[in-house]
Amino acid sequence: MTTEKGKLDWVQALRGIAALLVVLCHARDYLIGTENFSFAESILLPGAMGVDLFFIISGFIMVYSTRNADGSITYAKEFLIKRFSRVWPTYTVITILWAVCVSGFAYFSNIDNLIIFLKSIFFVPVKEFAPLYFDPIIPIGWTLNFEIYFYAVFGLSLLFKKLRLVAMLCWIALTVIALPMATRDFSLNPFTYYTFTPNYLNLMTNPIILEFVAGALIGHIYLNDRAFIKSKTIATNLILASVGLVIWYNYSGAGNLHGITKWGGSLSLMVLCLAISSKNLLLKIPQPLIWLGKISFSLYLTHYLTRFFLDGLMAKAGLSSFTHTWSFIAFSTVVCISVAGISQYWLEQKLSDAFKNILLNNKTAQKSPPATKAA
Repeated sequence: MTTEKGKLDWVQALRGIAALLVVLCHARDYLIGTENFSFAESILLPGAMGVDLFFIISGFIMVYSTRNADGSITYAKEFLIKRFSRVWPTYTVITILWAVCVSGFAYFSNIDNLIIFLKSIFFVPVKEFAPLYFDPIIPIGWTLNFEIYFYAVFGLSLLFKKLRLVAMLCWIALTVIALPMATRDFSLNPFTYYTFTPNYLNLMTNPIILEFVAGALIGHIYLNDRAFIKSKTIATNLILASVGLVIWYNYSGAGNLHGITKWGGSLSLMVLCLAISSKNLLLKIPQPLIWLGKISFSLYLTHYLTRFFLDGLMAKAGLSSFTHTWSFIAFSTVVCISVAGISQYWLEQKLSDAFKNILLNNKTAQKSPPATKAA
């Protein structure tokens, strides 16, 4: 077995790779209308699988980080506060900045826009006929709708103590599988619109949630001592084979879409192989990749905004015609990573930690009896 220190560096690396894949996927837009676009589409579009990888990793980390859960309401509350605090402050700030930059402050003077804004920052699907994305203000925000929902499901399942996995699986089976099968034509295609009312049911029943479940199941397998590969040679080759499968399956066109039967399937197998193999292998991850994983959430959230400002600067400098190149894709990606590093420090660390501490302190204060004043 590897030591605890550095044991999950491979997870951080996968986070960083996932975020970078998404950034590069969106960067292909710089080559629209050029002779290079067809090639860029073929090698960069599959980078959207980074979202599926994020979902799988999220399920895995939730299980791993709560392995010592005691099943109490206090523990479940603290879990939800910590998860919500990590996402909401940064996402809200970026959403406000995006709305102001694209539409100006006048955006908030319209009541319909305010409703869209509130739905966006509180992770409620905005449009009905828009699965999988549901159209929040900042386009990439759709993934956080699913993330927060699964946090809630997982957090509540912690109350069932040793049966928490069973409770979670029962709820997902009921909402994602049984309800659509009973009332609609069930599909594993996450772009299927079931026309449920209220609209939030269309999110709850979306089969992309199965990717979180896959990650959670991998987490439970990882924590099982019997899931262990004694041969380091076999463990190494399992990793290589699973990575090769992802590259072939996702770039050959066989897996060409979000979902557990497409990109998510091969990625789940890869994460499973990495998880089990890492129990016997010390996977030496380069520090830059670990750092990239550390800033991955900020990189994912801010890269649209960074490129918006960068494009504006290029236009003012009269250099817009030079942005439709591979070299500018590389340059803009480096800038996005740099901005993400700043965001990670000020928003994820400073702002999110302050927000979390306020919520946790308030919760503690509510539990504590008021102090008696001295006579």
